[in-house]
Amino acid sequence: MQLPVLHLCVRGVPSLLMVNGTLAGESENEPVIPVSPDGKAFVTCLPFAKDEKGAVVLPQTVALTFEQGVLCTPVEGCTAYLEADGLTHIELNPVVVPLQHEAAMPVALSKASTQWRGHAVFATLMREENVYIAIEDRNHNRLALLYDIADMTEGKCQAVRCLTESDFLVTGQGAKGPRAILCTPADNGGYQIAADEYASAEATPGALLCTKECGDICAHQARYTIAIAAGEPAASAPTYGYFTHKRKEPTDAQQVCGAFCQAVQMERIDEALSYVSAELGDGLTLEDLHTFFGPFISVYAYQGEPNITVSLAYAAFDNGYTIQRFVFTMEGMQIANIAPA
Repeated sequence: MQLPVLHLCVRGVPSLLMVNGTLAGESENEPVIPVSPDGKAFVTCLPFAKDEKGAVVLPQTVALTFEQGVLCTPVEGCTAYLEADGLTHIELNPVVVPLQHEAAMPVALSKASTQWRGHAVFATLMREENVYIAIEDRNHNRLALLYDIADMTEGKCQAVRCLTESDFLVTGQGAKGPRAILCTPADNGGYQIAADEYASAEATPGALLCTKECGDICAHQARYTIAIAAGEPAASAPTYGYFTHKRKEPTDAQQVCGAFCQAVQMERIDEALSYVSAELGDGLTLEDLHTFFGPFISVYAYQGEPNITVSLAYAAFDNGYTIQRFVFTMEGMQIANIAPA
C-alpha cells in the first residue's frame, strides 16, 4: 500500500498551513507532508490577516478522506490532483471577505429604453457598493427587474434586438475580465436574466454572440452563441480560435509541448501538427491523438530539459483530478516523439 503525500498550495494568500493540527509550514514554501493511507486528513489554512490586495481572508479547513492510500471522495473548498505515485496536490481556496468601503451615493453608469407590449420600458445600470441593473415598467408603476451583477466595476446598458425585440444588453469589465448580461421579457410580465457570462458579447438577431478568453499559452478564444432552444436560452458548443487578436507564440520548448496539448484539447489539429516534426506528424490524425492521450481536462504542468515531461489532468470526481505524465523528445522547437512517462 502506498503512503499518500500531500503537496499544499495556496495562491495569492500568504498563510500558515497545518495538517491534523501539526504545523506543515508557510504557503510560499508549498510544504509536502505524508498522511495516513486510511481515514481522514484535516488541512487547515491560517491566512496572515490579508491577501495581496489587502482584503481579509478567512481561515479554512478541508477534510480529505483516504482509502488504501488514495483520495476517494469529492472534496470541497479545494482542488485535488492525484499522481500515480501517491503524491496529491491540494490547491486551497480560502474565502476572501471583500474590502469594506464607505457608503456611496448611487451613480447611474448608463441608461437605455425600449418598447415592450406597446409601452416604454427603462433600464438603468447603477453603481453603489455593487453594480446592478434596474428595469422599470413605468406604465404599470413597478420594477420589472433588479439584478446585482457580480464582479462588474464598469459597464454600459443598451437596448438591443436579440432573443426578442425588447432586450437589454449590459457589457462591461470586472476583476475577472469582460462581463455580459442579457435581459429579456418574461412570461410573468417582468424581465429575466437570459445570459450572465464572463465574456465579451455582441447582440445579433436571434442569438447573443460571446467571445471568452481561454487563458492558455497561445491566448486562444472560445466563441459561442446563446439562443432559444426548447423554449429556454441555451449555449452552443464553443469553437476556438483568435477572433479579436493574433496568436501568441510559445517562447520555449516547454511551452511548445504545453501548447501542443492545448491545441489537441481544442481539436485544432492543424495547429497541433505545426509543433511536431514532419516524421512524427506524417499521417497523424486528431483521432490518433485522442486515443493516445485520452480525455484530459487541462495541462497541469510541464517541466524538464532537454526531454520535457507534461502532466495532464483527467476528471476523477468533484474537484478531483488524476495526473498522467508524458515525456516529449524535442528537436529544437519541434516535438520528435511522445511517450508515456
